[in-house]
Amino acid sequence: MCQNAARIKTTIISATTRKINLVYNTGITEDGGSSWTPAWSKSRTSVDDWPNEASKGDLGKVERLLAQGVDINKKNSAGLTGIMLAASQGHFDIVKFLAEHGADLSITGNDGKTASDMAKDNGHAEIAEYLDSIMLARIKNRITNSIRKEEGSASRLKPELSGVLRRQQDNN
Repeated sequence: MCQNAARIKTTIISATTRKINLVYNTGITEDGGSSWTPAWSKSRTSVDDWPNEASKGDLGKVERLLAQGVDINKKNSAGLTGIMLAASQGHFDIVKFLAEHGADLSITGNDGKTASDMAKDNGHAEIAEYLDSIMLARIKNRITNSIRKEEGSASRLKPELSGVLRRQQDNN
């Protein structure tokens, strides 16, 4: 066989379908002719499977899936969210990304455990501490917002209660 006779070229044609790219292998056959061979490949993860992607450690893929509009708190078939899976596998970058983008840290899996619990159970204390600190900050924020809302309607409160609420807010 001649060295130059069997050159293969691959052309990728993006299809408009949601999950499939068309890949055509074009080549020059030994007799000088050409051939087109379609090769199908799945190129995207179904949005239904997205929580499982968080356990694989590919932050770029998680970012792309969220950009496509997946529900950040969607559970997989085992009842686990993306942040739970990332926490249990020790993928701190993904945990941080999901927490910063509003993942609900209070959701529990079928076993009643949160993402923080799963991180602790799998030896990822740093992730568990991070998640606990975010959860605490969110709770404090809700309390502060509630106090501000009540202060906004201070005319209904006794003056001394309003003062106590203001002092508490100043201390935070």
